[in-house]
Amino acid sequence: LRLMVREERTVDLEEHLSDGRFDMIISTPEDHPGTRSHPIVKENIYICVAPDDPLAKAKGPIDIKALESRELLTLGYGHKFALVVKNLAAVAGATTSGIYEGTSLDAIRQMASMGESVAVLPSLYAISEAKRDPQLIVRPINHPLAQRQISLIWRQTSPMGSKFNKIGDIFEQTAQAIMS
Repeated sequence: LRLMVREERTVDLEEHLSDGRFDMIISTPEDHPGTRSHPIVKENIYICVAPDDPLAKAKGPIDIKALESRELLTLGYGHKFALVVKNLAAVAGATTSGIYEGTSLDAIRQMASMGESVAVLPSLYAISEAKRDPQLIVRPINHPLAQRQISLIWRQTSPMGSKFNKIGDIFEQTAQAIMS
């Protein structure tokens, strides 16, 4: 077994899984109909702001209404996470940035550290990367829409399904260790 890791937009993941370039992907199952999957982690969504932002004063999870009238930074077209952020913005009465769409979570984090709006980040990234940055305050969003299921996904016709489930078990254990 040889694992190759690549980061791609959700639309590209779907295309590459369908055409056989990828045997398995890590993504959200609802974006890949007609596939098999192994749940890895239920991921929470976090905000990330500069220390002088009013949201930085709060302790613990941020209520979704605290984002009202704020501008949220997100990834550009083709990233499923952008839709998650747009849905959260709609519920909160916030907007997504019309000026800036990031090409990476690192870019969004850096924009937030400069005081440019509120970055919205998935928890695995927020916990492993953003929390280590002393120029940022990271808080989970307290709302049912502020979470998503991340799974290992493969084609229904793959003869490797049982092997992928074993890999999924390892990924699930690793994700749980990181999240706790």
